[in-house]
This record gives sequence, C-alpha cells and structure tokens, in this order.
Amino acid sequence: MPLRLFIISLTACFTFTLSACSPNINGTYGSGMATVVIEDGKFKQRTLGTEVEFDYKVDDNKIIVEVSEQANLIYRINEAGDLVGPMGITFKKQAD
Repeated sequence: MPLRLFIISLTACFTFTLSACSPNINGTYGSGMATVVIEDGKFKQRTLGTEVEFDYKVDDNKIIVEVSEQANLIYRINEAGDLVGPMGITFKKQAD
C-alpha cells in the first residue's frame, strides 16, 4: 500500500509540474487585419469577414495548426505571450 500511495503522489506531482509549464494560449489575438481566437480546442482565424476553423496541437512554444493532411501552419508563442505567425506577422494577445 505505501508503494501505491507513493506512485499516485509522484504521478500527481508530475502532472501538476507539466501543467504549470504549459502556456495558457486560450484567448483572442489580433494583427490589425486578422484575428485569431483559440478556444474550445479550436484555432479560428478571421480575415476580411471570413472565418476558418482548424484543429491544432501545442509543441513547446509552437502552435501547429492542422490546415490539411499535407500542410500545417506553425505559430510561435513569443516571450510576451503573443503569436508570431507565417511571414512574421505578430498577433498581439488581447485583454480578456
């Protein structure tokens, strides 16, 4: 029983440590002409009245947007918590 309790405690500590390191990327980001909204597990980009929605995954400080089976877009999360997208376009995180 003590070994089982130790393993459960170790697993819980490891889980909390990992979740503390993961950036909170949910929110709205803007670049002037386009807006990115990340919520409910979806990546939504609005440009000139058109909205597209994609699945995504987070890898360290990158958001990998699954555009199609053949192509992904990669957005980098910078030190300020903003997104830097393709062609260096910065999407500033908006206040909640």
